[in-house]
Amino acid sequence: MRITDINRDRVIFFDGFALLVKRVTDLGHLLPEAVDYNHTDHLDLNQYKLFFLCLGLSDENAAVSFAAINNDSNGLIPLNEFVRLGRQFFLTEDETKISKLFCDRLIDH
Repeated sequence: MRITDINRDRVIFFDGFALLVKRVTDLGHLLPEAVDYNHTDHLDLNQYKLFFLCLGLSDENAAVSFAAINNDSNGLIPLNEFVRLGRQFFLTEDETKISKLFCDRLIDH
């Protein structure tokens, strides 16, 4: 919370959220490289589950999200696509974008 609570009043305003988005987009390449533990420049379902585990989310949520964003159903998501969708998830408000399924379970429905 300290990262986004700029004036430390325990309330996050737009400026704090904007700072979080900037940091996520600036560092978006670090986590994908960490979960791509075999350095193939793509993620399979097991690596994607590891990403969700890092976020405290379930394997089931990972499988649903992976199936939704794995457009060609080949069982692999290229790292550059993974990063693009992650950035788009935070930066777009368009609910029709597939990126909204990227980490869909981060949002409490």
